Amino acid sequence: MKNIFFLFLFAVALFPQKFSSPIQNKFEPTKFVFTDQIIPENDVSISKELFENPPAKKNIALAILYSAMLPGMGELYANNYKSGKYFTIADAALLGVYFGVNTYGDWKKENYKSYAQTYGGISLTSKNDDYFATIGNYKNIDQYNDEKALEQRFTEMFDKDIMNWKWENETQRRQYRGMWLSSQRAYNNLQFVVGAMLINRLVSIVNAVRSVVAYNKNLAEQTSWNIYFDANPNPLATKNFSVNFISTF
Repeated sequence: MKNIFFLFLFAVALFPQKFSSPIQNKFEPTKFVFTDQIIPENDVSISKELFENPPAKKNIALAILYSAMLPGMGELYANNYKSGKYFTIADAALLGVYFGVNTYGDWKKENYKSYAQTYGGISLTSKNDDYFATIGNYKNIDQYNDEKALEQRFTEMFDKDIMNWKWENETQRRQYRGMWLSSQRAYNNLQFVVGAMLINRLVSIVNAVRSVVAYNKNLAEQTSWNIYFDANPNPLATKNFSVNFISTF
């Protein structure tokens, strides 16, 4: 009789799915107790509730969304912020560079406008960026309008009463032109900063996806098959020994 019982126990250990009830998405502990006294459920070291409510898998789409919004957040979602924090730090640094470069460009812009007002005799009212780019290439409005007339581009000519300017000498014009170019270079550099921020997000997304895949794989390996042993430590109680087989379905 004992031999039959142990053969049955061995078969359960090898083929637990054959002896389990068809429960979906749950962990079903099977307990064998070699005693005439059954151990109470709350004495089992591993809580049954943990197996009935296993940790949920991470969603790749959410990881992509989080990293696209803020690099490193996808890794944080996948419990891998150890690597994700570097993407967050990089994004914060690039954001600081962006605002710094943009502020520098604005400062240079105010400088060349002030210079044009002082030395070119212009009025800052109703002047767009194209106007400030143009006045650095011509000594005065007459030179500009004469060129447009020769090219028969009359619609591009400026009204002298509103758009007038005149540099006293070539040195002033060149100095203004240099100030304008300095501002434009600063604004152009913003494109590289934005590009670096986009690349940082792309790399973070790839890393977040890999982290989610690794997390889900590790979760599956941890919960696919577990055997736990339990014994009653009370020396006054009847000697007993229990084996808990936990498998997923």
